Amino acid sequence: MRKDLWWRSVLSAAAALCLSTGVFAAPANAAAAPTVQIAAVKASPARSGGPCPASTLFSATVTVKGAARLTYRWIRSDGSRSVVKTVRAGARTTLRERRSFSGSTRGWQAVQVLSPKKLVSKRAHYSVSCEAGPRDVSLSEAPGLSPAPTASAEVTGDGYSGKCPTGGGTLRFTGTIKVSRVPAAVSYRWVDSDGGALGTERLWFSGASTRTVGSSRTFLTGQSGTRWIEILGPDGRVLNTSNRAPYRVACAADPAPPPVVASVTNPWVTPAGYQGSCTRPLQFTFHATLAVSQPAKVTYRWVRSDGTTVPGETEIKGTDLTRDLTLTWPVADPARTNGGSAWVEVTSPGQARTQPVKFAITCVHVNFSETKVVSPAQPYTGACPVTVRTTATITVTGGSALVWHSWKYPARASPSRGSLESRTYTRDGSSRHGTAQGNRHALLVATADDYGHLEGVGARSTWSRHLHGPTNRARSQVQVPARHHWGRRNPGDLPRLQPPTSPLTPRRRITAPKGLT
Repeated sequence: MRKDLWWRSVLSAAAALCLSTGVFAAPANAAAAPTVQIAAVKASPARSGGPCPASTLFSATVTVKGAARLTYRWIRSDGSRSVVKTVRAGARTTLRERRSFSGSTRGWQAVQVLSPKKLVSKRAHYSVSCEAGPRDVSLSEAPGLSPAPTASAEVTGDGYSGKCPTGGGTLRFTGTIKVSRVPAAVSYRWVDSDGGALGTERLWFSGASTRTVGSSRTFLTGQSGTRWIEILGPDGRVLNTSNRAPYRVACAADPAPPPVVASVTNPWVTPAGYQGSCTRPLQFTFHATLAVSQPAKVTYRWVRSDGTTVPGETEIKGTDLTRDLTLTWPVADPARTNGGSAWVEVTSPGQARTQPVKFAITCVHVNFSETKVVSPAQPYTGACPVTVRTTATITVTGGSALVWHSWKYPARASPSRGSLESRTYTRDGSSRHGTAQGNRHALLVATADDYGHLEGVGARSTWSRHLHGPTNRARSQVQVPARHHWGRRNPGDLPRLQPPTSPLTPRRRITAPKGLT
């Protein structure tokens, strides 16, 4: 089975080579468009029955690629909408909204994504059935009973004339809802000729048959329209409509729209800190949230602590008045940079800037000492067998690192966690008879971020042994380079390196070509 997997190592090496040389890399200026997927849109519980008020949780799972922020709102079957919210996007972002219903009703909700692209999800349908309580005005009475109560409404409007206040003003509306008899329950909603239907409300009548309700509208400039009340049944149908109350705002100030106000907030960088090998380039990405008070074209610039300035421009349209600004800072030689910072400045309209955010680089160095034979004294000549004790030291500075080590014979790698210290490894090997020379007991080491090879601690080695027996006599010699490439796989799976065993029949001397893998 493992013999058939040799092609995986070849493909992995080829892919790594292509990525490092940029053969398959996309052009730097070909930024992929953001993608948004919405799944698992549901209402929990989808159907409920029992005493009211009843609570229903609406949820959806959104996956965003190519953007750091998601702006959305919930839309409903009665025409109302939730407030617009912006959250940090990710591989799986769960959106939730809980609603409470005070009477029997049914309908649906869906998620409307406003940015980074416009999208509407599937609908999550729900149904609420309340147990016995005050009768709904839309319920039909059973034969032989008195008719169901009816409801009507009257609305008075509001107006304003003068200098429109900075930040906007408020118009107020008052409505009177009356039922023919009590107890009763009425579902109603306010409707505006400009904004459409608002959220559905529930009103209980237990004593008095008349109730007063209110509504308000914020204005920024001169405008006019009408607002009224609709009486609804459990199925959302309009049973009755009040009069239309007109409103009018006449601003005496300059009709020109207020100036655009831009702001940049929430600066952050990823990763905020790096610790490890500094032998390859690194990349840090800065983020900030841009917001404007109304649609506008915004020019800005990123400023780096090394003096580099990166200009940018974006046009904000529609209802989503926020954008996520990003800056990528590549570090070609991390060993010469201990960190940096960047901030973003808005140059038009107005001026705004964020505080600088920083990233830090901590380089971790792994050094390997030469293998030394500490006993017996070298060269050794004497009685066999004899125990040969060999030591080697691995030193980690600047932080911590995962280091794989393996004695050259037998070659079985194992991990060890290095720290701000030196660690010495000792191996005892027995020389049984004959003659052995070279660094057969050398230590092979590799770091966790480059375990594609094990690097021998020691010089080029030559291993030889003379074998003596009653009927045959043989001698073999193998030359092995100190650096062995095993391919990209776990060092724990490294094959054993073992010398020939006796008896041997001499055939030929084999020398590995230079650069053999």
